[in-house]
Amino acid sequence: MEVSSVGDAGPIAQAKYFPEKGIILGEARFSDRDLTPQDQKLRPSDITFLQWKDAASRQAKVDFKAANPAEPKTPDEIKAAGDALAAAEAKAVKTMRAFVGRVIASKSTVESMQTAQRQTGQLLADTSRFERGADTQGKRDAFDLMMGTDFISSLNHMLRDHAPALGKKQISSIVAYPRTFDGEKGRKDIAITVNFEDIP
Repeated sequence: MEVSSVGDAGPIAQAKYFPEKGIILGEARFSDRDLTPQDQKLRPSDITFLQWKDAASRQAKVDFKAANPAEPKTPDEIKAAGDALAAAEAKAVKTMRAFVGRVIASKSTVESMQTAQRQTGQLLADTSRFERGADTQGKRDAFDLMMGTDFISSLNHMLRDHAPALGKKQISSIVAYPRTFDGEKGRKDIAITVNFEDIP
């Protein structure tokens, strides 16, 4: 399912939602097009959650209809079907497992990532991985540095603020990789996958 958040000057964000796989694919953001008054704006984390919830609910309805083709007839059957569908939708919303940012435009996020790479001895041209609870303090510090970036802290806000619907989740790992790379000029384009895990 592909969704664009529409602002006064056109799309302000584009993403694809795959609830059957638990993945959100963030395509692009155009914050300068969002002309909504500041006090009326939704945070990016809230927009992402609401669109995910809608996509997951739609998928749950499709799956539920396929598994239960017969229309309920009696009041008891109608109520039972409604309760079962609501449970299926709630379960579907909790399937979120990863957010893939295809283009990271934030300069501060890219700079923090490059610092974290140097701290952990990872090459700028290669895929880099930062994990919660890593085996050395330097790697744990690099993970914390990445967690503080605008892009990833927004996802952390989403997990925290919408825990009742998403279930208790936390960011387990962050994987950054170049989409194009020039050895002399540095990265031209950065993509980041943020993986989530359930908190026991």
